[in-house]
Parts: sequence; C-alpha cells; structure tokens
Amino acid sequence: MLIKHMKHEKIVTQLFNLVPTKGNLKRVEIIEAAIECLVTIGIDKTTFEAIASKIGTRKAHVAYYFPNKDDIFIEVVKYISTVSLDVTEQLLKTVKKDDDPFEVYVKSAFIWGEKYPKQAMLLPLFYYLCTFKKEYQLLNDQIQENNEKQIRILLSSKIGMGPNSERIKNMARTIQHTIIGELINAATTSHGSYQDAKERALRALRFVLG
Repeated sequence: MLIKHMKHEKIVTQLFNLVPTKGNLKRVEIIEAAIECLVTIGIDKTTFEAIASKIGTRKAHVAYYFPNKDDIFIEVVKYISTVSLDVTEQLLKTVKKDDDPFEVYVKSAFIWGEKYPKQAMLLPLFYYLCTFKKEYQLLNDQIQENNEKQIRILLSSKIGMGPNSERIKNMARTIQHTIIGELINAATTSHGSYQDAKERALRALRFVLG
C-alpha cells in the first residue's frame, strides 16, 4: 500500500525525522489507511476501527501510535505535504537548460494532484479544519511559509530581485493562493481536471509576472 515512488525509509525520514524502524513504517501504513478512509467514507466514519480494518489490525494498535483522531489527521496533512514536496523536488531535478524552473514548480502541484488524487481531495477538509482548530492553523502557517520561501527563491532568480523584497513576497503569496485555488477547483468540481487547472494557473501567473 505504501506509495511506490518513494522508498519507505525516505518517507519516514522526511515525515517524522526518524530512523525507519518497523514501528515508524507502521505509522505510515496507518496514515495511508486513514487517507483511504477519509476519501471513501468521510471524516465522521473514519474511526480507529475503520482504519484498523483497512490494514488488518486492531483498534488498540492504531491508538498505540496515535492517541486520537486529530493526531492522525495532522500526520495525514504532513504526509500529503511530504509527497507533494517530493514530486516537486524530483521534477526540478529534471529541469533542462531551456526550461523555466518557476513554471516547472507550478506544474508540479498539478502533476501531484493528478498522480495522487485522493490526497488532493483532502485539501478542502484540511482548510475546513483550519477554520476552527488552532493546531491545523499553525500547521497551515508552516506549510505556506515553506512553500512561499521556495517560490520567492525561484521568482528572485527569474526576475532579478531579492527574495525578501516586498514585491517578491506579495507575488509569492498570490502565486501560492492561485495554485491552491486551482487545485481545490480540480478536486471539487464535476468538470474539473488537473490539466485544465494547470493551464489556468500558468496563464494567471504569467499575467501576474507581466
């Protein structure tokens, strides 16, 4: 069940900053089972029993690693962010001389969504939880800050301005919000597709960049 494009050890190292022991790999297995439950039966029915059933274990085994549902959901978000980051990193490694690294970065978000649609489907749920749970808000702050930092670096190289200039910061924020909006649109509308969302995002961002 573990995603095939990343080695198990890499998942654990990036996600938990832990040695890839058997127990840590079990945590990832539980997280992936939780993702399956969330997108197939919804948040209310995603119980310890349902997660345990997905991986053929007992409720107590899930509770051993995650004391409550919020602990699991927080790690689900971190897991999704880790996978998305890995997709971006792998694509940026393939950039050729005539490629635009900034556009490759933008495209990577939609390639991730197309490759892992169940993960992308959970973005609206995460943002909903952010509206009334502080721990999710803080995690969202951290994720957005990290993403904006990477965008600022790419923009700085593209247009020749310092990454900490106000213009670059504002542009990075706009670009990130555009990407998130198009991802959610593709995941939540009957006519949405990640290919179309990618093209809309690129057109909008080219306009922003002039």
